[in-house]
Amino acid sequence: MGEFTETGVKSASATNGMHYESKRLTLDIVYAACSDGMSDIAYQHKVELRMQGATFLGCGGGLMPPSSLDGTSWRLVSLDSAAIPKDWNAIFAFENGRLSGSAGCNRLGASYSIKGTELGFGPAISTKMACDGPRGTQELKFTNLLSEKLQISMTKADQLVWTSASGVTVVFDPIDVEQIAN
Repeated sequence: MGEFTETGVKSASATNGMHYESKRLTLDIVYAACSDGMSDIAYQHKVELRMQGATFLGCGGGLMPPSSLDGTSWRLVSLDSAAIPKDWNAIFAFENGRLSGSAGCNRLGASYSIKGTELGFGPAISTKMACDGPRGTQELKFTNLLSEKLQISMTKADQLVWTSASGVTVVFDPIDVEQIAN
């Protein structure tokens, strides 16, 4: 069919999604998990496009987060748009419903749970070393986020992203257990 531009598209909220319509096409987006059936990757939306007598079904939106992070390890790479130096060793592991690791200075731990796209933590425990300068500021910002309900998502580059209600974004790169020692 090739590419085309459509004008005069009307949009409307639909039950659990959005509906778009013009003379030549109808597009429905349903806010429900969708797998493409080939890669087993889950996306946030089911998409149905009807155009010129044909119907196309697919998935869209962001990638769905996993239902558990157990058995995964992550390096903190940015917090609120500020890059975290690799030598801070801000590394976290999830195992048996718990988060453990360091945001760059102190060791910390907390239970965690995921419900859909919401990530929550139980009360956190932490060592109490003095952390001055940027490292201490970033660590305090990170530990304060553990008391909030966070939205969790994955990027196509397999990065783990947490977003707070106030818009603070935390980005992690996946790492292997062997990388934790390095």
